[in-house]
Amino acid sequence: MQCRILFLVLAPAFLTATENSTTNDPAEKKIAEIQTALKGNPSSPEPHIDLAAEYCRKARDSEDISYHSKADAEVENALKLSPANYDAQKLQVAILLGKHEFSAALKLATTLNKRIPDDIAVWGLLSEINSALGNYTEALRDAQWVLDLRPGSTLGFTEAARLREAYGDPEGAIEFYEESRRRTSLNDAEERAWLLSQVARLTAQSGDRKRADALFEEALRLNPESQIAIEGLARLREMESNYSEAVSLFEKRYKAIQDSRSLYDLAEALELAGRKDEAVTAFQNFESRAKAETDRPYNANLDLIHFYLNHNSQPAEALAIALRESAIRRDSQTLAALAGALFANARYEEAKMRMDEALSTGLHNAVYFCQAAQIAAALNDSQHAKSFQKEASSLDPTACRIELSSASITEGKK
Repeated sequence: MQCRILFLVLAPAFLTATENSTTNDPAEKKIAEIQTALKGNPSSPEPHIDLAAEYCRKARDSEDISYHSKADAEVENALKLSPANYDAQKLQVAILLGKHEFSAALKLATTLNKRIPDDIAVWGLLSEINSALGNYTEALRDAQWVLDLRPGSTLGFTEAARLREAYGDPEGAIEFYEESRRRTSLNDAEERAWLLSQVARLTAQSGDRKRADALFEEALRLNPESQIAIEGLARLREMESNYSEAVSLFEKRYKAIQDSRSLYDLAEALELAGRKDEAVTAFQNFESRAKAETDRPYNANLDLIHFYLNHNSQPAEALAIALRESAIRRDSQTLAALAGALFANARYEEAKMRMDEALSTGLHNAVYFCQAAQIAAALNDSQHAKSFQKEASSLDPTACRIELSSASITEGKK
């Protein structure tokens, strides 16, 4: 989410795109408008801040981290013109969050929070940072401050939606995202497309694929360059076993972004589509690129862990990366990856502890439930193995592709 928080609070008055606009990329139109305004007022920090905020939103919707660097440059320009500018520093927090520099983001956000304790944007940033780090109790506290300080705010509803999902309430998350969309200006095509994509993703996971398809298509009409919507639609096609179209969508996404994470998604889609030789080449390219960035804050380490566990059979390497990553962040996704790596290295008790921790918020995820079933089966816990397998199948019948050992399930003792 990152810079969307700042844009909601600092949104400039030049928003002109409508929900029925035929503009291919509403973000580029806004960027061009701000750049024109900047030329007319080069000594003011405000146009630089506005431009940085829009670059951040472009980074969110395109999933292209290079836009964070552009945003960072504009923030630096603003701070040269107005040292210690509060709005510019808030954007610095959002940029650090977008680059996954969580410790630095938390430090600066905490400082700004002490400076102005009733700024809901900073509370929202703190909530997202703490969620990324796995500090869910603190994230809940921070989100509650948004709701307490500004009841009925759009930001409050989106933060509540994000945490509802994390705590295993997808229906509540959909309700809050929809409420946020109802409160978002029809002129803000980018924000409405982003919210639609969140609702569509959760709707697909709940099993209503027809409605999810319509929502993704609506999001893409609003913002054809939204890579979040393109990715979501591609994953929906995989759920439908329409692997050919999934490949086409992931190819479109990779052409636009060309980072290691989008390459990994494409490689998996190629494999599912039966295009084995192309998949092998894509996986090899992914491994080379992902290994080169494994020590950077913004990386593809979770995908690399999955690759070593499921495609290249290097469990020790997967565990080394998972241990390194989990030392930095303890969110559910990272802990689930660690649990999978521990399982692959036959460290079943430790795997169970990490998976229990990953699922402790109540998160509903078919892949995680499948992993939990496998771990339980390895520990001869037939009751939980069958329960987790049932949960996985109820969410996505295709998510648990690896058959559990029938002996483990039927003969195991709790």
